[in-house]
Amino acid sequence: MEKTFEDTIRQFAGFTHVRLNMTQPLQMTDMDLEFKKLNLIVGKNGAGKSLLNKLNWVAVTFLNSKITEKIYNVKESKPDIELLQFMMDHTFDDQNFHGTLEFYMRDELLKVSYYSLKFEIDQGKVISVFFEFPPDVVPSAGATYISTFVRDFSNIERYLKMKNMLGIGNLTSWEDIEKLCQMFKIYDILALEGIIPKFESAGETLTKLKEMGTMGLMDEFDLVDLEVDRQKGEIYYYDKENTKHRVSALGAGEQSIIMMLVSVL
Repeated sequence: MEKTFEDTIRQFAGFTHVRLNMTQPLQMTDMDLEFKKLNLIVGKNGAGKSLLNKLNWVAVTFLNSKITEKIYNVKESKPDIELLQFMMDHTFDDQNFHGTLEFYMRDELLKVSYYSLKFEIDQGKVISVFFEFPPDVVPSAGATYISTFVRDFSNIERYLKMKNMLGIGNLTSWEDIEKLCQMFKIYDILALEGIIPKFESAGETLTKLKEMGTMGLMDEFDLVDLEVDRQKGEIYYYDKENTKHRVSALGAGEQSIIMMLVSVL
């Protein structure tokens, strides 16, 4: 069944417009950005490319958490300001933001905003938060920010081992996330929690990719399936001879390709 316009706006798919008026950590005053389905952000080192991506991740993740609480009648995990403060503090190393940040999902034809988030932050301290979304909204898959840390399977194995040390199975509370945030960035934690289950069903994904003719990149080591040993904190791949190998022993480029192929579906 074809999606109607009403179906489209009922599902939060991210923000289409960002308005920044801040003086720290970078001077971005009266800056208006429009996001399409595919965006390429270019600039020299230190221009703020990663900063914009991370800010968008924080904004989308925060609003999705509020939508999820409403839809499933979940008790508020943290007060709004406290939750946004936690996300900002565990996303940026030097969290000294100062200014006003606004995010909108708008329809350009009707000039109407269906979703919005606006917050003010003073020298790293969130002092006000305002957000709104339609009453019949449904949750979306959310945003994923995949850092270079996540592309290294040695780091993923370290993450699994740390969860075992802390006695954390499935993430079921912000308390568990807070423990892991002592060692990992929050965007890496949530990205890995979504990606690791895909490793565990990689065989089916790889079969689909082969049928699509996109597996030529992996022919050199005959990738057939992946195995995640959560107890040991180790990840393996199987070749066509059913021989098991540690993924972390591969080169950085090959690991990145595996990550790209397995997490794409």
